[in-house]
Amino acid sequence: LIGMAYANPYQVVDSKASCVKESYYIVGVSVDEAYRKQGIMHEMMQKLMLYIQDQGCEFVFLMPENEQYYTSLGFENIYKTKTITFDTADFEFDMPIDPTVKLLHLSRLPREEWQLLADGINKELSKRFRYYVNRNGDALQAMLMEHQCQKGDVAIVYDEEMVRGLFAYGLDCKHMYIERLELFDVDCGEMLAKVIVRVAGFMKCEAASVTMDAQAAERFCEAFHGNCMIEAGHGIMACSLQKDKFSIN
Repeated sequence: LIGMAYANPYQVVDSKASCVKESYYIVGVSVDEAYRKQGIMHEMMQKLMLYIQDQGCEFVFLMPENEQYYTSLGFENIYKTKTITFDTADFEFDMPIDPTVKLLHLSRLPREEWQLLADGINKELSKRFRYYVNRNGDALQAMLMEHQCQKGDVAIVYDEEMVRGLFAYGLDCKHMYIERLELFDVDCGEMLAKVIVRVAGFMKCEAASVTMDAQAAERFCEAFHGNCMIEAGHGIMACSLQKDKFSIN
């Protein structure tokens, strides 16, 4: 095996046009070190994108490790993220949290209730974004399985009124990585930060990194009172596959 790339099918909602578009999320792009710098990745990506175009998709998206690899293929940055990293030793794991706030792991939520949760997530996302990945039972299942492979789960934070946020996490040794963080109430940033610290403590982690929307990250970082490091994340890039804008020479 010289190289590989995986195209995961997703449904993307256009909330302005009130429609759902089929697309693919490209992940796991890699080439064996002995075969790099020979144009293999570029050719592999072109063929994969042509296949996706043949499926009738208008665009494709990915989360790049290095943006420069993909700009030559026509990808553009459409969503910026930032990563907040902190040492758990700087915080008390039992810091007080509003007693009405509850934490539930998706793995413990009955499967028949997943669609109701997904509908609530889609409703909140439509308030903030024109385009967003459609959540449904299958999408939640894929998210859960991905993070269970990393000894993690998907955490849902809610109170008596609504779901306040959720995040997926995985473990690498004693470092917890939090991603796909959705904060549905901007005033609940500190509360969600406390929940993350508590989960990290329960998992006996020494450090944790939170990747989230760049605009929300600054306010979220305030909840750590300066005891954290913030840096640019990988973001999301997309490429149009419309025939007048994309072709393989």
